[in-house]
Amino acid sequence: MVAICSDYIKIYWNFALRIGVPCVLIIVIFGSRGLSQTALQQPVTRGSCDRKAGEVCVHCGVHALRMRWCPSWEYVMGSPESESDRSEIEKQVKVRLRGFWVGETEVTQEQWEYVMSTRPWVQSAREIELGGIPVGPRFPAHTVSFNDAVLFCKKLTDQERSSGRLSRECEFSLPTAAQWEYACRASTTTTFSFGNDRSKLSEYASEREILQRVGMLKPNSWGIFDMEGNLAEWCLDSYSFSEPIQGGVDPVFIDEGNKLHVQKGGDWLVGGNRCRCANRAYGGEDDRNFLTGFRVVLQQAR
Repeated sequence: MVAICSDYIKIYWNFALRIGVPCVLIIVIFGSRGLSQTALQQPVTRGSCDRKAGEVCVHCGVHALRMRWCPSWEYVMGSPESESDRSEIEKQVKVRLRGFWVGETEVTQEQWEYVMSTRPWVQSAREIELGGIPVGPRFPAHTVSFNDAVLFCKKLTDQERSSGRLSRECEFSLPTAAQWEYACRASTTTTFSFGNDRSKLSEYASEREILQRVGMLKPNSWGIFDMEGNLAEWCLDSYSFSEPIQGGVDPVFIDEGNKLHVQKGGDWLVGGNRCRCANRAYGGEDDRNFLTGFRVVLQQAR
């Protein structure tokens, strides 16, 4: 029905422009709610080849989980040997990814409460002797384990499907390490998404300061915020001290006996070289701390 309405709107729009009918009449005829859903809640699998990097869709209704489009492409994951502070586990590989949506920001405390009905960050905010960790709807959800984040994605998928806003061929998930780095780089090949100049990091990343509200600093060129700094973010991949980075098509490394998982993006307390696009840290699947959060991807169901 939404697709049909969309076609009628396009036809009416072109006709209206020729005869001079005010565009506000379109909203009167079709309804502002229907128009916004048509424009913003775009299925993952429809017309993906026509989308441009950084296009927006929105889920969760009033809680506005904004997503940015990352088009299908091949890129080089990892870091060159010449990059300062690199690790041997960042050996470069070629990766090809299908298009997917990624959260414009880290999952916020408001969004977490909407899905999970809990507030895991409150106790840590009282106990940590750093002047207190900020709490509020637009701050990112932290003190969240890998398993907590996976459960959030499952519940969000179920809720959005039940509401009719998400088809059963699509799902929310944690990003793979390859998806995360691709979204962070936004077609760049430099140390950071904005270049190699470390002195500019504070314009894009809350590092060595304090937890920031999401979206307060500069985004990368695809309109994605806080990938460098603020909170370290969980990825779907298992972490290995010996296995090389996985290349190929839509790679993901899952080791069922391994309780460690990749974290990307640095954080507001440590920051620095950990904010590099290629940096890989790790945490245990049940670890919870005030430096770790996550963002979601929306993609075809695996």
